[in-house]
Amino acid sequence: FDPVTGLPNAHLFRRFARTECTEALLHDRSVALLSVGFDTAGGHSLTDVALQQCAANALATCLDDFDGALPIGEADNARHVARSRDDEYVLMLRDIASNDQIARAIEKISGEFIRLREQEQVNLSPVFGVAILPADGNEPDTLLRAARAARQEANVSGRDNCLHSPPANMPELQALDYAAELQNA
Repeated sequence: FDPVTGLPNAHLFRRFARTECTEALLHDRSVALLSVGFDTAGGHSLTDVALQQCAANALATCLDDFDGALPIGEADNARHVARSRDDEYVLMLRDIASNDQIARAIEKISGEFIRLREQEQVNLSPVFGVAILPADGNEPDTLLRAARAARQEANVSGRDNCLHSPPANMPELQALDYAAELQNA
C-alpha cells in the first residue's frame, strides 16, 4: 500500500488489473481504465502531502457506492482507486455497456472536486484519460499507457477535462500487447 495515502500502490494495482483483464477477456466483458491526474493552482505538481491525501480520500470515497467500480486490494482494505505515481491515480470500471457509465463516474469524481474547491478551498481539478479493454488493448500495461497518453492530451486542454482517444502510436501499443501475450504463453 502507498504510505502517504493508504491506497493500493502501483504494484497491487497491476496485479489486480491483470486478473480483471483476464476475466473480462474470458467472459467477453469491457473494462475501462481511468488515469486521473490533477491540475493544481498555478500548474504545480501534486507534491504536497496534504493535497495528495485530500485527492486520495476524495477519489476513494466518491466511488464507494458507484456500480461497476472495482475494489482493489484485500476485502478489509479494498479501495476503488490506486495511487500509481506521485500525481496519478488509477481506477477500473467493470462491465462497461456504454460510454455513459464512464461519463457518470467522471461526473461523480469531478463533482466531488468542485465541492472541495467551493467548500474547502482545495484547488485541485481532475484531468482524466480513459482506455477501454478490449478496444485499446488487452493487458493492463497497454491500457495504462493508452489512458496516460489520453490524459496528457486532455491536460493540454486545461482543467476538468477527459479524453478517450486511442493515441497515434496504438499499433505500437498493440504490438506490445501481442509481445506480452507471447511472453505469458
